[in-house]
Amino acid sequence: MSSSNQATTQGKMYFSEHDLQIINKSEHEQREFKELVVNSKAYSKAEKAAISFHTFEEFDAFWTRANDDKEDFDKSHQRGCGLFSKRYQHAAAQAQSFAKDLSPIIDLVKNFAAPYGGIAVGTVSVLFVVASKKDGFEERLMSVISEIRDRLPGMKLFSHIYNEKHELDMKLQARIASAYQGFIEFCIEASKYYKGGGPRRWFKALGRPNSILDKASRVQAVIGEIRKLCDELLDKNVDHIKQQNESIKQQNESTKHQNESIKQQNEGIKQQNESIKQQNESIKQQNGGKKEQKEVIKNLEDQISRLVTAQDERTLSEIRPLLGLSAFSDENHRDEFTRYSEALDSDEQLNAVVFEHMRGPRLDSFKACKDYQTWSKSEQSCLLILSGVNNESIRSSDLCWLSPVAITMIKELKDSLTKPIYVYYVFPTDGELLYRAFSVMIWQLLHQKREVLRNTPQCDELRTELDALQRYEGCRKS
Repeated sequence: MSSSNQATTQGKMYFSEHDLQIINKSEHEQREFKELVVNSKAYSKAEKAAISFHTFEEFDAFWTRANDDKEDFDKSHQRGCGLFSKRYQHAAAQAQSFAKDLSPIIDLVKNFAAPYGGIAVGTVSVLFVVASKKDGFEERLMSVISEIRDRLPGMKLFSHIYNEKHELDMKLQARIASAYQGFIEFCIEASKYYKGGGPRRWFKALGRPNSILDKASRVQAVIGEIRKLCDELLDKNVDHIKQQNESIKQQNESTKHQNESIKQQNEGIKQQNESIKQQNESIKQQNGGKKEQKEVIKNLEDQISRLVTAQDERTLSEIRPLLGLSAFSDENHRDEFTRYSEALDSDEQLNAVVFEHMRGPRLDSFKACKDYQTWSKSEQSCLLILSGVNNESIRSSDLCWLSPVAITMIKELKDSLTKPIYVYYVFPTDGELLYRAFSVMIWQLLHQKREVLRNTPQCDELRTELDALQRYEGCRKS
């Protein structure tokens, strides 16, 4: 992988392989320094604890607790500690402030070069704990740290400008890696020298070639370059935003024209809708007139239907005596059929197991035979006569074993959804003339086909024939 290729990403941020090697080298040095702090008797318990910090929240909490403990200690001892306490508080505030300003660089390394960067907080923490004295941090050290802090860009600056794979962005990430490595190296060397021989050794170290001061200067220079790159990136982003705004302006202008065109189209549509509304109103008025006409027609049809029905009833009432059915009742006729059907089902002698029964499979077989099917499906007038004689051993029953055929057929016609025209007559057990049976069936036919009565010549002819038949029947009986 080349140095320009991505090493690790989150969002749009990149670390090159070369920069990752720098961070890796720093990580190795920090682990060696951590091992030194943990295993060396020269470092205090607080310093050993500080090397294990992984977040600046732990660092901040440490200084808050230390400052509170120092205040409690001062309150319980002799006077004269106030100046020292103020210096210590000032030193703690400087440490916490510096950690806050430095955190963006370390957070960038932790976020975009994981798993590296986690130990860096502990390395920085050790320097501040080692440098803390009764009269506050050593002034020269704090002066160097303050100069570094003053060059650090603001925390929000990184998140707003470092978000693309651009040449300036790549340069910035290289400087961040270099600043990170340089400052960590400065912290390690400063901690060792400061721990090793007091302030005099520290001043001496700062005066030699390649001294800690040189390292601090190099860190300051790199951070200065970071600030400069940040300014350039800001300029780049501002120019990019200007271009975007210009593009948006042009789009808005185009949208404005489109909206104007749409507005004109909507106006045309509005006029069309108004025209359609007027047409609908006209149609509505026409429909209203048609609706009134339909109401009138419907009322007339209902009146005609009632008149025709009334006329049919008068004609039937005139024909009923000619059939000799003045006392005939349709309801009694239906009850007679029900009684006959129930008697047929309950007759013990006729329904004995030893006899054949025209029910169930036997009835289905009969209805499927050729003669029955020919009669049932004939499109012309056709007569089917069924005759059945009971077994000679059945003497007390007036019912016929073949009657279930007729009973079943009548029930099926009655329940049919097509409402076919059918008539029937149930002879009483004491017998009846065929004249009576034909009269009842003719009456049923006329009742279901009333429209034939509206043909006056045909109806008059029927009356004449029925009247002649009535006179003949009267003469015959006399």
